Amino acid sequence: MTDESKGTLTIEELSDKLLNFSIDREDVKDLLSHISQDSKINHTSVEYELHLLRIIAVGWSFNYYIQDFHLKQILSKKYWNSIQEFSNNISSVSSATIDETFNYFQIIKQRMDTYLGEFKNLKNSTDPTEVIGPKFAQLCGHSGEAIVIWAGSRMFQNVLNNIKIFISEAQLVNEKLSNN
Repeated sequence: MTDESKGTLTIEELSDKLLNFSIDREDVKDLLSHISQDSKINHTSVEYELHLLRIIAVGWSFNYYIQDFHLKQILSKKYWNSIQEFSNNISSVSSATIDETFNYFQIIKQRMDTYLGEFKNLKNSTDPTEVIGPKFAQLCGHSGEAIVIWAGSRMFQNVLNNIKIFISEAQLVNEKLSNN
């Protein structure tokens, strides 16, 4: 992500890069490879929740790292509209396959609310992975499973780290917009 993000980007390009990063499957595959196939852990559930967490973490982290309120509003709207469009495609295919209504975007919004609610439990810490990992494991149906907690925490932290780098490299967009 960092190699191709250098230079000046339009808001549309930045939004597209964030969308593509959020739906990329490589981190998900990597994290799943650390969970033994012989374990009693439901890999399908973990994979599904990792995808949701990645989308949410991207949306949360760029809002956290971008200081310019105007840029944050515009980018957030474009990102979440793109996620909704992406979700509608998944929902259409899934609904046709399982022959019942399926709303992927609604699931993303519910998970976002769940994770944001967990931030209230941070008490004396500023490390969101302390609450994200355990909540992730619970959502996967594996409360207390160290490897599942680790996978959720690791996904969230990886996204935060990558978005922080990406936003700092795309700073010219922020400056360009602020001058308009």
